Amino acid sequence: MAVGSPCTSVDLRPDALCNPENSSYGFQPELWTGIVFSSLFGVLMLIHIALLTYHRLFPKFMLIAIVGAAGELAGWIARTYGHVDPFNRNGYIAQIICLILSPAFISAVNYVAFQNVMDVFGNKWSRIPRKWYVLGFCAGDLCSLIVQAVGGAMSAEAETEDQVNLGKNVMIAGVTVQVAVTAPFLVLYLDYNIRRLGDWARSKLPKQERPHQKVELFTAVIGVSTLFVLVRCIYRIVEMAEGWLGYLATTEVYFDILDALMMFIAIAVFVPVHPGWFLPRNKEKGQVYNAAEFVEMEKPERSATEHSHVGSTQGTTRYAASSHSGRSPA
Repeated sequence: MAVGSPCTSVDLRPDALCNPENSSYGFQPELWTGIVFSSLFGVLMLIHIALLTYHRLFPKFMLIAIVGAAGELAGWIARTYGHVDPFNRNGYIAQIICLILSPAFISAVNYVAFQNVMDVFGNKWSRIPRKWYVLGFCAGDLCSLIVQAVGGAMSAEAETEDQVNLGKNVMIAGVTVQVAVTAPFLVLYLDYNIRRLGDWARSKLPKQERPHQKVELFTAVIGVSTLFVLVRCIYRIVEMAEGWLGYLATTEVYFDILDALMMFIAIAVFVPVHPGWFLPRNKEKGQVYNAAEFVEMEKPERSATEHSHVGSTQGTTRYAASSHSGRSPA
């Protein structure tokens, strides 16, 4: 990373001092990729704002996804400016910090979302208590975010190459913490769903007594998003370990695919499968809901007489689901 540079414009002559190869990037970022990804993350952010507004802020944890998308947008705007002035140190540091920190917010969305899924399916297949999906994994995610932010601040304030490298190493440690949190979560997520689906297959539980397929689809999306965040984090660790002017850091196509595209998919999958449509609003924690109950909860409020009748019907179906899960009916 070039700590300071007298250049204010680009000179493409091979031996020129202000050739982009001598910039902090080690190249001149492509303008078209900057415009494309800035536009994509901007549209994603606006769509998520619209969806959350439409669903009356349900569920509130999707506010975190908006923060993550906004961070990606800010990072890509700064990186796009790098095409105009790759020697601008503030722009370079801004894109590093924004694009390093933003994925941690999407990881937090996945942790909270999976806890909500367990509220629907039940906790019996989980290896750890339900509360640890938020308390444990979100705490680890927060730690990684703090460490990465400290590393970014150190790089921003650095005045020597050694100080820049120290900031980089702190950021590597932060991303490593994120991987150390995300990877076990993905393992527990897979274990939970394999055991759950296996039990259901062996029991031959009628489809009408299983949780609604909408929740199944949302559960799959959590896994997809988590996987893409994990791939991105592993790439960034290797990239930064090579150095700011290493092969991965100076070969733009790797960054575009293994960072930008991974994060775009990780956020975008929640647009067609938004939890506002795919999670029941009035769920009771720890209560298994079958398909019939899910449909009832999604219906508008009805008259007191109709509500009483539905409550009686739900009591019967809930008993079947509760009996299957090994709990007494609520």
